[in-house]
Amino acid sequence: MPQTITAPEIMVPMFEGDTPSDLSVELIIQLNLDVTILRRGPEAWTNVCVRGLGHGNTRLLIQQAGTGTGPRPKLPVPIAGVLRDREGRQLNCNCLVCSPHPLVMFPSRSHTILRASGPKLLTRHARTLTTAPTVAVLYQAIEPPVINGVRKPRKPGGYQDSGADIAYTLQQKGVKVLKSDPSAHVSVNKGWTFPDTEEGINSAIQQGATHLWANTILFNSHPLQKSATLTPLSDKIHVVGQPPALVENFDDKAYLNGKLAQLDGFTLPRSWLITPENLGDVIKQIGSDRYPIVGKPVRGRGSHGVKVCRDQEQLRKHTEGLFAESPLVMLEEFLAGEEATITVMSPTPETPRHWSMPPVTRFNHADGIAPYNGVVAVTANSRVVSETEMKDSAYGKIMRECERVASLIGATAPIRVDVRRFDEGGDFALFDINMKPNMTGPGRPGREDQASLTAIAASALGWDYGTLLENILQGAQSLSVFRNYRSPF
Repeated sequence: MPQTITAPEIMVPMFEGDTPSDLSVELIIQLNLDVTILRRGPEAWTNVCVRGLGHGNTRLLIQQAGTGTGPRPKLPVPIAGVLRDREGRQLNCNCLVCSPHPLVMFPSRSHTILRASGPKLLTRHARTLTTAPTVAVLYQAIEPPVINGVRKPRKPGGYQDSGADIAYTLQQKGVKVLKSDPSAHVSVNKGWTFPDTEEGINSAIQQGATHLWANTILFNSHPLQKSATLTPLSDKIHVVGQPPALVENFDDKAYLNGKLAQLDGFTLPRSWLITPENLGDVIKQIGSDRYPIVGKPVRGRGSHGVKVCRDQEQLRKHTEGLFAESPLVMLEEFLAGEEATITVMSPTPETPRHWSMPPVTRFNHADGIAPYNGVVAVTANSRVVSETEMKDSAYGKIMRECERVASLIGATAPIRVDVRRFDEGGDFALFDINMKPNMTGPGRPGREDQASLTAIAASALGWDYGTLLENILQGAQSLSVFRNYRSPF
């Protein structure tokens, strides 16, 4: 009889016979699963535990776990090629290849299935059959609050450009995407996303959104964290993004770098935190032999307010200008060597750990600073580090540090870490840790050169922009997990 292998998060097909098919064995071994075979007979059923013993072989340990007689378990079955649940409702699935092999028994509506055809594994990407995501992308409509005397600058347009890129491209990948304006044209930014206000979020959920892509700046008082109307749905709604408490803490560059500096194993430039009151004293402390010095906001956006100062007078003038926006300014020693950026992906069911994408090296700086991508597209001044260049152990060393940062703070979405060598050929240091990397990408007309630094890194893995977004979507967390985040410090 046809059979099914199941596990809490994975389902793979089994075909005729008393033993797992070649395809099933391949999946068990590759994914190292603890799984159960449910065998159906005319009058009896048997549960059998199956454990893969390692990669590169097909040995299985099979132990009988239990038998029963009488009525068989009530399981959904395909009827005329259509998958239906126990109540006969149709199950929609964009990733299941139903033919030519029957995949007949589904133990529950919450399980997922891997795409397969015959004995060859097509993909290890899993998608929930009965809870396929309905995505609504949020844009920044709320002015960020003042946090410790500092307000992060709001991006003009509130990230609606990248939000439209995300929504359109996911839609092209077959993901159901809601738009605030169903008639929004592909060439415009507005209408593809929902405002991140309580009203905007509730509107998306009322229209059927199960996944909210928080393409915005979050903070502790944000509706995603505080809205009482969302609380009853906190286990049903999923969020792509960082928890608000994480962003509020670690968007402060001086705070995060200061915490990392207290720990072993992180390489950082020397830095100073200054106020209008201690500016003169700090400038004297730095000394003329330490220049150039970089001055920047503690809660910046892109390269806004970042400047390489060549002497005391430049530094004083620049910081006094920054004080008009914020009572706190961060100074750092200037790192003279190569600049690169490393995206660290968050855990997913398929890859349950933080891991680094290939480094992207930056060039064509403007007075020592990489220009804002809204002025110069990153495709014009960035490229993936080559395989030959990767033989330099400094890249691997800093990639591991970036992964440790993401793991330490508990990132639930990609972060991007800007790094730079102290000097040419030297070691890298972490100098800017971005909680919300830019996520623009090609796809919509006229956006061909709008790949983000993360999308450039993804291309080295063979991922197009849409595949990158699909992988990020896999890491979505329930709103309850999102809200219950706790800082490691």
